[in-house]
Amino acid sequence: MDKLRYFLHLMGWIGMLFITCFYGQMILDESVTIADAAYQSEWYNGPEHLKKMICLIIVRSQRPLLLRVASIGVVSLETFVSVIKTAYSYFALLLTIAK
Repeated sequence: MDKLRYFLHLMGWIGMLFITCFYGQMILDESVTIADAAYQSEWYNGPEHLKKMICLIIVRSQRPLLLRVASIGVVSLETFVSVIKTAYSYFALLLTIAK
């Protein structure tokens, strides 16, 4: 019974980490497409102040928006995979030491 409880607790933590990293990845992906969307609009037919604003949006969106966590780094699916790999490596090491 304890093994089931610990397993469900572990799955809950992994699920929470995955959801956080998934939405961090979505923010990163969507922020990259802002420059393309602004450039593909008909900004060249607008007034001068609109042209300047669109240019500023394009320049600013060259750098993607990233969610950062102090101890982990950038929250993305790449980070999720890295955390899972590291956790599995420690788990395998503990199993080897326990034998």
